[in-house]
Amino acid sequence: MSTEFPERRMPRVELHKAAKIIDQHGVEWDAEILDLSNGGFRISCREPLLPGDRVTIVGDHGEPHVGQIKWALGQEAGGIFTEPVDTSLA
Repeated sequence: MSTEFPERRMPRVELHKAAKIIDQHGVEWDAEILDLSNGGFRISCREPLLPGDRVTIVGDHGEPHVGQIKWALGQEAGGIFTEPVDTSLA
């Protein structure tokens, strides 16, 4: 029995850059963007995030990007952006 995973539609850019996360209640904390694509992201932060959480990610360019957490495991979480992100600025 083999397990096949669907191929990602958008290539991911590995970053490991500092960022700020603002949750749906306006609480802000430090995080690290581990990787991102035009449509999604993987982050690391000390605060627990849950699938369904709405977050705003602000990287070193200062532009906020809104997303929704789709999975969380320990201090890592992944999600999708509500609008496509230009990864050439990463």
